[in-house]
Amino acid sequence: MPHANAGRRLSADAPGLSFECLETIEKAPTQAPCTPIATWGPSRTALDALDDDCDYSEHLRALEASNRVDAQYMSHHAAAAATAAAAPAALLTPYGRASAVDWMVDAAWQLGVSNDALFLAVALLDRFLSRQAPPGAACGVQLTLVSAVCLWVAAKYEHSSAPPLELFSRCLLRGSFPTSALLAMEAELLAAVDYRLASVTTAKTFLRRVMFDLGASEAARGSRVDERLYFLSSYLAEASLLEYGLLAYLPSRVAATAFALAHTLLGRPLPAEGLRELTGYGPSELAEPMRWLHHVHGSLASAGSLYAVTVKYLNPDMAAAAAVPPIVSAGDARLAARVVGAAAAAAAAAAAAAATGALQGAAPAAPAAAAAPAAPRPQGCGRAGEGCCGAAGGGPPAARLTAVA
Repeated sequence: MPHANAGRRLSADAPGLSFECLETIEKAPTQAPCTPIATWGPSRTALDALDDDCDYSEHLRALEASNRVDAQYMSHHAAAAATAAAAPAALLTPYGRASAVDWMVDAAWQLGVSNDALFLAVALLDRFLSRQAPPGAACGVQLTLVSAVCLWVAAKYEHSSAPPLELFSRCLLRGSFPTSALLAMEAELLAAVDYRLASVTTAKTFLRRVMFDLGASEAARGSRVDERLYFLSSYLAEASLLEYGLLAYLPSRVAATAFALAHTLLGRPLPAEGLRELTGYGPSELAEPMRWLHHVHGSLASAGSLYAVTVKYLNPDMAAAAAVPPIVSAGDARLAARVVGAAAAAAAAAAAAAATGALQGAAPAAPAAAAAPAAPRPQGCGRAGEGCCGAAGGGPPAARLTAVA
């Protein structure tokens, strides 16, 4: 049953979502489970497993550092367009990107595409767009095609069996593009990312590592990870996809920020040493992205119409994580519950002040210069359904959100 946001359009000419045809799709036959790989060879000691785990974490960190997306590609497009005297209407803006991401969240949820595939699809979208020379950067109806193909490619990569191409064409694009156009765009997308899908890391990848390590430590104490913490962390990480400016931060840093902010919103203490042990980051390193994730959370909560990610995480099966109210004051009792040290308390207070400003229509203060490459001033997330083209940038992110809420 499609929810209230089904049928959202990226632009006046873009096709909406249609899921009536899903009723005709048969489920794939259930396969018997395979023999666990762990039983193929000699048993491994806990020390061996720990060494492998550390090696894998280091491998993920190396991948994210070596395959970063251009976090300022819209500014670069605007500069190139100005040099070439191209029309501003040919440029993609943070509005349009957020609209596309909102549409992708909706489509992935309705089609049963995993969150891993969704995060990968958004990462592919940014990499594809960053490599397009204006005015060739996808916009309008073309952005719909690119978004659908990114989701299809990511689903094929992450799933053993992905929804067929015809389903994407009929249900997502309503037959606006022939399958040949989707296949041609797939080839263009893969060429743009140099076929390096395996080297793309996402915040979801690192958040899973954090929750796995947390689960192991909780199990050692004879307890379980609170599902509200799990789903709220997931909600915040998924909401971060809407914010173009968060591309300036490594996925592992965004995941750590979502994890830390979830603790804050639930009023849970998170010792600084525990945060660093689980995420590899200290409180002071998360202060900048936390300001912006606070802003995104507050803006989603105050939006006049719900974003797809909000509708998704209002589901009771996901602990109604999206119903957790944002922090709107530095005097919020949940901040007082955090026992994380002076540096983290200062960061939380700054984030709360930024969130308060966001709900009042003012942009949070620009973050200080980050390590190379320097972090640009975040551009904010847009409102789904707005026009996606126009002059790049366009004012404070929170002001843009509240103006259309």
